[in-house]
Amino acid sequence: GDLASVFLSSLESSYDDEGQLSVDIQMNDDSIMTSRFAFTSLAFESDGQILAAGFDSGEVRLVDLNDPSGQTKMSTLLDPAGINHIQFNHNNHLVVASRSAVVGPYLWDFRSSQRGPSLHLATVGTGHQQQYTTVRPHGITDVVYAGTSDGEVHQWDMRFPNEYINAVGVGEDPTRSSSSDRITQLVFSGGDTQGNTQLAAATASGKVRHVNFGGRDPPITF
Repeated sequence: GDLASVFLSSLESSYDDEGQLSVDIQMNDDSIMTSRFAFTSLAFESDGQILAAGFDSGEVRLVDLNDPSGQTKMSTLLDPAGINHIQFNHNNHLVVASRSAVVGPYLWDFRSSQRGPSLHLATVGTGHQQQYTTVRPHGITDVVYAGTSDGEVHQWDMRFPNEYINAVGVGEDPTRSSSSDRITQLVFSGGDTQGNTQLAAATASGKVRHVNFGGRDPPITF
């Protein structure tokens, strides 16, 4: 079958004499990663040196872009059910949402001696029976947020992975789950020094909802 490939491109922008923005995208000729399985997610480490890829096969692969050999730095078969989404957290550990139900997001410190995930975040107490579709690590803390296929956003502190914190439903009816409530993306929309965090959650039904996790009070949706 055909190989799936990832290419690097460079983007340069400038303004012409009339003040219009002009963008020039240059694609490198050589692929930096190929696979006979479909890519499901890509993420760069903060310094742009390490590129991580998740695959439909359940593999997670790391490539060092500064390595002239272009060889895979490390790979692991994390979950045969497949990978949905990967992101680096502020410590440059990899947070992974897989397709297995009742399995919390994985945390992989790939610079440790382990060749696989060092832990997965507990789902005990969530009552969660659906897969995690997207992850969003906090930019400066150890908190991780994850969206589910049944319209919930879950919250953990990775320093205490077995101590689940909160869940917020974002569907039309919080008492019922639906595939249309599947969360497709989470982005931060605000926060403060008291631990309050606001996120925007996009769903498969074509809606974006705000979610507020309070630092001291129960979470509120609006």
